[in-house]
Amino acid sequence: MRVVFRRTALQEGLHKYFTGEPCKNGHVDMRYTATASCVSCRREYNRDKFMVSRYFKIYREEEDFIQELVGYIAMWRKDLSGREKIAFLKSYFETLKL
Repeated sequence: MRVVFRRTALQEGLHKYFTGEPCKNGHVDMRYTATASCVSCRREYNRDKFMVSRYFKIYREEEDFIQELVGYIAMWRKDLSGREKIAFLKSYFETLKL
């Protein structure tokens, strides 16, 4: 991949560019020109967001869901990687099944 700076990518009208330097999470991947965010970071964010919304739709009809969600949110803020968050999310919602 060709190393391109964001300013050059903006001038050339590119949607993504590659700096060759790691992002704040350590990914060496392309970045979006509009936001300068890393493609891998964005992918992980979208995956986590999808998993939360998917499980929320499944369990939102439970009466005690809101109270359980408070405990879940407290755990979600811990320093977990994307895969650990998904594993925790799955195990957490498995315990909610009656």
